[in-house]
Amino acid sequence: MPGGGAGAGRASLKRYRAAVLKAAVEGRLTEKWRAEHPDVEPASKLLERILTERRQKWEAAQLAKFAAAGREPPRNWKSKYVEPKPPDTTNLPDLPAGWTWRPPNNYVSDLQTVLTLPPPFVAQGIPFIFVQHIVGGSIVIENTKFITKEVYDELNARCPVERGDVLYSAVGSYGVAVKVATDQPFAFQRHIAHLKPSHLLNGDYVVHCLNSNWCLWQAHRVARGVAQKTVTLSDLRRFVLPLAPTKSKLRLPHW
Repeated sequence: MPGGGAGAGRASLKRYRAAVLKAAVEGRLTEKWRAEHPDVEPASKLLERILTERRQKWEAAQLAKFAAAGREPPRNWKSKYVEPKPPDTTNLPDLPAGWTWRPPNNYVSDLQTVLTLPPPFVAQGIPFIFVQHIVGGSIVIENTKFITKEVYDELNARCPVERGDVLYSAVGSYGVAVKVATDQPFAFQRHIAHLKPSHLLNGDYVVHCLNSNWCLWQAHRVARGVAQKTVTLSDLRRFVLPLAPTKSKLRLPHW
């Protein structure tokens, strides 16, 4: 049949991707790389530094809030910090030596979405993108709507979108992560999650993990709704991603 070849090809590609992910999780794809770099820092040590950076950024943000309000921080203000909890790894596949499972909020200093209704649009201004503008692994800022500079500043006050950040589609065509590769200001709809990776971790690695079959499987499990399936921010925070060992002068292994 005419469509048989295409269908078989897609099925074959799906099996190949699943095999690649399985090999990566079992460590076969990185055996040679790990043998050549026995002194590479294990993921547990990298995680300690990421979590330290995360806490420091939180403390700096809190001090800035107190300063803006003209207040001295209370004696116990540091105790308000919530340390990310490790995931339950009971039923998860075994990882290679030196790797560890962690939820996305361990990888990033911030994970949020815009919690407002659609803003008022104007004829010209700063682009406002929707899920459909995440195309082919990139953000296409064309045929968009626009918002004023004032609305943009309000939406981006807490966590501005910057080059190197990661956006994740959470409604409709959910489960697609892209790295922000532009300095052009823009805002986005609330159906897109915004992740700000740790400076200690390659943002491409976070994107690669979120776009893997493993994470797409997790998205399919939790997606809810009828007309448009949705992966909520709470769902995304409960995902588990593999954190690989790294060394500042070495590239992370691709899988």
